[in-house]
Amino acid sequence: MIPFERAEKTVAPRAIPCSYPAAPGAFSCAAMRRERALAVKRSLIRDLRRSLNYLSPHRARLSVCLALTLVSGGLPALEPLAHRAIFDQISASAGVFGPGSGPAAPGEQSARALACLTLALCALVVLRQIAEGLAALAVWRVRLRINRDLLDETTARLHALPLSYHQERGVGETMTRVDRGITSLMDCLASVAFQLFPALVYLVVSLGIMLRLSPLLALVAVGFIVPPLLFGRATTARLVEREREVLDRWCGIYNRFQQVLSGIKTVKAFAREADEHARFIRSVEEAQGEVLKSIRLQTRLSAGRSVCVNIGRVALLGVGGLLVLRGELGVGTLVAFLGYVGGLYGPAQTLLGVYETARRAEVGLAAIFGVLDAEVAVADPERAVSPEHIRGDLELDQVSFRYQHAAGRAVIDGVSLSIRAGEFVAVVGPSGAGKSTLADLLLRLHDPTSGAIRIDGLDLRALSQRALRRRLGIVTQEPFLFEDTIEANLRYGSPDATSEALRAAARAACAEEFIERLPLGYQTLVGRGGVALSGGERQRLAIARTLLKDPSVVILDEPTSSLDIESETAVQRAIEGLSQGRTTLLIAHRLSTTLRADRVVVIEGGRVVEQGPPAALLRRGGAYRRMMDLWRAHEPSGARGPGRAGALEPALLEAAAASGAVA
Repeated sequence: MIPFERAEKTVAPRAIPCSYPAAPGAFSCAAMRRERALAVKRSLIRDLRRSLNYLSPHRARLSVCLALTLVSGGLPALEPLAHRAIFDQISASAGVFGPGSGPAAPGEQSARALACLTLALCALVVLRQIAEGLAALAVWRVRLRINRDLLDETTARLHALPLSYHQERGVGETMTRVDRGITSLMDCLASVAFQLFPALVYLVVSLGIMLRLSPLLALVAVGFIVPPLLFGRATTARLVEREREVLDRWCGIYNRFQQVLSGIKTVKAFAREADEHARFIRSVEEAQGEVLKSIRLQTRLSAGRSVCVNIGRVALLGVGGLLVLRGELGVGTLVAFLGYVGGLYGPAQTLLGVYETARRAEVGLAAIFGVLDAEVAVADPERAVSPEHIRGDLELDQVSFRYQHAAGRAVIDGVSLSIRAGEFVAVVGPSGAGKSTLADLLLRLHDPTSGAIRIDGLDLRALSQRALRRRLGIVTQEPFLFEDTIEANLRYGSPDATSEALRAAARAACAEEFIERLPLGYQTLVGRGGVALSGGERQRLAIARTLLKDPSVVILDEPTSSLDIESETAVQRAIEGLSQGRTTLLIAHRLSTTLRADRVVVIEGGRVVEQGPPAALLRRGGAYRRMMDLWRAHEPSGARGPGRAGALEPALLEAAAASGAVA
């Protein structure tokens, strides 16, 4: 038997059986739909209650806002009474001084009464506008503060979430969901807090006054409010579904667009600009088609409301006019009723609008709380250790790691390795062997699935991540530079460093020479991602930034694999200065860079297959020797020329040459 959810997707709606065959505990399809609807409703109520918690820190301001909104909501209910008094006064005066009584002016007393009523109505209108203006200003102040609090909590959570969370989601999707989620949540909070109560106050006051003035007309007016409310409630579920579909589409569109802009060089290289533009516009048109479906539905709903409102006014005018002709109702009372009807349907529609906003906010609430509730896989313990100093002794004890959603073998499988403080260790192996994952584990971007990593004898999971990473430095294959000045990028890890220390770090990284050639020197803007600099210059800035941080442990993740010979030579000199006196872990594809290491560790399939000094491994003829032979065979001869050979340690060069591994 096909499960209900699957049958609903694969079978036409009319073909779905109304219920399962009788069985103990079996539910009908209708019961399952009701249960699912109740679950959604409970989830919405829970999320709404949770979202209202963001209002609690602003109780004092909210009290002022609520008082102003209640005043601005209650004052309009008094205006029809003022209209009634004015028209009753006019009617009474017209009865005494009507057309047949000659040109005499109205009595002085009646004129004064009319003037007083008119002034009172004007004062009421002015007071109402002042209250509405003050309420709007106060509401926006609170709304902006809550928006700031939401952004604070959400962005802090995004920073705290593990690397895997960001790797599984695109930047465009994350930004779109957060932005639209916060916007819809703010709309929901504003509607519930600042529209619901004034509308309720107006409705209660108005209905009370209307029932007192004429129960029959009150029933006629209320009778035309119910149909649009019921129709709106019935269509809200469809609007929520449309809202979810539209959000998913826009997330996909901007996620792709962000990728295209990030890889614009590749797009241009393959002459795909027109194709990507056409794809973007086509996706936008499809998303706009979904928006139009929602607008059509809302238009029908709005038209239905307007028809009911206008028919209600006509019916009220007809019934009220008949009562006036019979002498059962005064003209002023009829005018007041017409005023109440115009104001009554507005708050009723406001209540429906609040309901629609709250239901449509389900999508935004899910987006925001999806971020806030995302599991922090790498978390600090309650009493995290923050050591003042780290020597740099590293130990990997039977470490294994498997990505949470990845099938198959572990990326790191039972690795045990000890690295002494100050030792230079090179890690080599084929692509996918787990070298970069090993670096991520040392930075504690992930925690081992099993085993432990220790630094100076302390398990990394017992340390404060902030304290740990302040003592670790990393230089990657493609260093990231912010769109800022050279000085700002160098200070990123050490904002309080002195100018002398900054220049010393640039000198040690062989970067000061090219920096001083620039027109603005250290104040030169590097462009987005450092596009204004060459690859070697960006790499030397990254090394200088790490030097300025003065870490105890340095991780070099293939820092020279994409550089030319001249740039690599300069970067190698910078690396020598960076690794001096520090525990250094070098992940390398260019094996020439490994010959100066104290020890080489070869990883294949997530396991350590051999380790030892590079010369000894070359003489042994194992995996490292085979990799060196392959590198020698495929590396261009120019890349093995005198420039690189001259940079190698003479003793290691002799050992390598003696083994026949290097030309």
